[in-house]
Amino acid sequence: MNKVQASLHVFFSGNAKSKLIAFTLALLVWFHGKSEISFHIKERVPLKIEGSSPHLMTHLHADEAIVTLSGPREDLTRFFLKLKSGSYPINSLSLPSGQDSAEITIPVVDFLNCPRGINFVSSTPDKVKLTLVSSQSKLLEIQPKIVGESSLEYQLIDAQSIPSLILVKGPKKILSRKRFVETELIHLPKLEKEGTLAIPARLEHKLDNAEIEFYTSREIMIHIKIGRAPSILKNTKIESSNEPK
Repeated sequence: MNKVQASLHVFFSGNAKSKLIAFTLALLVWFHGKSEISFHIKERVPLKIEGSSPHLMTHLHADEAIVTLSGPREDLTRFFLKLKSGSYPINSLSLPSGQDSAEITIPVVDFLNCPRGINFVSSTPDKVKLTLVSSQSKLLEIQPKIVGESSLEYQLIDAQSIPSLILVKGPKKILSRKRFVETELIHLPKLEKEGTLAIPARLEHKLDNAEIEFYTSREIMIHIKIGRAPSILKNTKIESSNEPK
């Protein structure tokens, strides 16, 4: 009988069943303790408001947070790999009754939706500010904003936008009194002949310094007609602007 066989003989002699049960329980406790070891992992997490609302605009004052979570290493690694950003649903937000705007704070932990077994430890910052503004959508005319210098013989005759209207979302207090939105400044080259120019344009993204949104990805084209200038208009500055905002 070798040493291994002798050891097994000693182990199983006597109350072998009790010893086997004790060994199995010890093994289970060891595995359980190993799997429950808690680790801390710190990661930078982007933050966003998820979804959209036709009646509400939001501005998050911080676009990320440094977050520390604890839990089993494999679970933490899997969670952070899956987490593209921390998000807070817009349908959970509302303005106080009778107010056009408000500023609130949201704990960063509310952006994370941590699953069972993963615990929030801390974050920097621990809360983020969020501005809420009552909004509306409205069709506005696109108005080209053009500057240039006429030549001795030619001048700008007309400028039309295609499309001519665009659906805009913005603060209700401002948008309710607006009829048009301007393009960014378009600089015309020196006018040297009659004809039509088609120039791509970008729209101003602010009205009265307030952010606005557009419900289209269609390219804006400004069609400019150039014709002969009456002698009285020679060498005059040209600037396309209609009515005041």
